[in-house]
This record gives sequence, structure tokens and C-alpha cells, in this order.
Amino acid sequence: MYQNSVSSQKISLRIYDTSHLKAAARFKTLKPFLQAYLKASEDFIWGKTRDSLKFPTSNHSWQLSLTLCGDQRMRTLNRNYRQKDKTTDVLSFQYFDSRQELRDSSKLPELHLGDLFISLNMAAKQARSFDLSLNEELLHLVVHGFLHLLDFDHDRGEKERIEMEQKELWLINRARFYLKR
Repeated sequence: MYQNSVSSQKISLRIYDTSHLKAAARFKTLKPFLQAYLKASEDFIWGKTRDSLKFPTSNHSWQLSLTLCGDQRMRTLNRNYRQKDKTTDVLSFQYFDSRQELRDSSKLPELHLGDLFISLNMAAKQARSFDLSLNEELLHLVVHGFLHLLDFDHDRGEKERIEMEQKELWLINRARFYLKR
């Protein structure tokens, strides 16, 4: 298993790649996308824009993990935790039950948001069908999973689905802004 990490000033992302397929080379090309995502995430959580969550500023570090895996592992996780016997693109395991609980815990010395799992097979298929690079699709899936860790859920109704899509777009566009710098 390949391991690495990417950090910004306030957020640390630990990456595990269990696919065994060119993991170090993949990380090298994916790293700028993840760094841009972390900067955009900081803006989203602590920023003062209309679209940010405006969490209280703190000097504490937030952490999350990302595991890139194959379809079989994803199918097993999906079956065990969601009772769906099929693969999926991204799964999020959040450590907090609500945004309010997360906000209340945000002053802890270290805060682990949760764990993301992304199927590289599904990401590659979706990238081809959306005419994106694999890194662009992985960025989209990380952002999508991250919003689930922050207790956004598109399955809670139309209003929340629209809100989550708007937040997703904001984060992806913000990350693209940082990529161009």
C-alpha cells in the first residue's frame, strides 16, 4: 500500500492507495489538485464569503483520510455499511453527526473529520464519460465526499441536493482558481 500526505495551513489529508498501480506516479500528478482543494476547503470552512461556513477561526489542525481503492473493496464497503451490493464512486464516513456538532468540536486541538474512499476504477470510467482528466474527476469526488463529511447530503431532499451541488461547484471552481496560480 502506498501512503503519502498533503497539508495546508489548517487541514491535513492522509492518502492511502491500495490499487498498487503506479501509485507514486499518480500521487505526483494528483498532488497539485489536492493542494488546491485544501486551500479551497480552508476558504469554505473559515472564509468570510457568502458561500463559506464561517466557522470560528482556530489554530488547530483538521485531518481527514483518503483511500484510493479498486471496485472490489468499494463494493465490500458499500455492502457492509450501506447494504448496497454494488460498487460506487465515493464513500464518506463522517465522525460527526451534524454540522453543529462539528462546529462545537472545531476548537479541539486536533479534529478528524472522517474517511473518504474513492474507487479508481469508477473515477476513471466517469472521467472518460464526462471528458475529464482522471485528476479532475478525483478532485470532484474528493470535494463531493468532503461535503458529506461536513454533513451535506443530496439524499435529504431537493433543497439540500441543490445546496450541496452549489457548494460542490463553489469548491471545485475555487480549487481551479488555486491551480492556475
